Amino acid sequence: MTPNINAACVVVGRVGQRCGEVYLTDGPAWITDNALYPKDTYQLFCAPFLAYALKAAKLNEVKNKNDLPLVTQTILAAVRIAWPEIDEQRAIATALSDVDALLAKLDQFIAKKRDLKEAAMQQLLTGHTRLPGFSGEWKVKLLEELIVRLKKTTRLSSSGRTEGTFPFFTNTTKPVQRFLDDADFDTEAIIANTGGEAYFNYFDGRFAAMSDCFVFETRCVTRFLYFFLKSVERAVNDNCFTGSGIKHLDKKFFYQMEVRCPAELSEQTAIATVLSDMDAELAALEAHRDKTRALKQGMMQELLTGRIRLV
Repeated sequence: MTPNINAACVVVGRVGQRCGEVYLTDGPAWITDNALYPKDTYQLFCAPFLAYALKAAKLNEVKNKNDLPLVTQTILAAVRIAWPEIDEQRAIATALSDVDALLAKLDQFIAKKRDLKEAAMQQLLTGHTRLPGFSGEWKVKLLEELIVRLKKTTRLSSSGRTEGTFPFFTNTTKPVQRFLDDADFDTEAIIANTGGEAYFNYFDGRFAAMSDCFVFETRCVTRFLYFFLKSVERAVNDNCFTGSGIKHLDKKFFYQMEVRCPAELSEQTAIATVLSDMDAELAALEAHRDKTRALKQGMMQELLTGRIRLV
């Protein structure tokens, strides 16, 4: 362990899971031998500028490719950095820091909105909170009473492409990233994973799906059932996915799940609309954050190479 550093400094992860990651300390810190501390550079750089420059160098991509990931002093010393005078370094660091602060606020706001949506789902989908104008009875039904299973396809997951006319659903827990130019379905439906991990998608229109996807229409408001399934997704994963190795959906158990829902379709629609609006707001915020993050990457490219000057 090195001596205590008494001023803000830049630290680089040397080995292990955080190998190549760059950190800027706010003040005094102890630095272990699992980190690199480029102390001889401080005659040339202010610490915040150096941190951004090393992040732009993407050390985690040039680390040793051995069994144990490692950034060595040799790798660190080989990083080429263009630097202006100290005043301009400080101006560049301030500009990038301002964008980082905006990104942090956006992340916090998105997390808060996501928590609010989760709370709304818990209240609205259980009937604990009723929307204005509704007071009718809620009924409990088995899931098998509410779904109409559609015919399986024969498509392999490898069929999808990065571009295409129609979304192609596969057994993944990520948003749709694959597409095809021909569709298997033209309907409002829920698409469920049957292998790996529980995950539910909703789509209304023309789409394609791999053979292992469980695609079904509903005998209720489809978006209402979709939000219900999303609210119990973790429970479905824990209780309905069985087997050794890659787990698979136990459909018999799945069909016997109980769903409590309003008898009136209009109340189902109203609940689904509220939750859909919250989803749309979250998507807009996430798109704004992603655009801001991309803008920051562009700023780093321009400011840290001298293509754009601030002083």
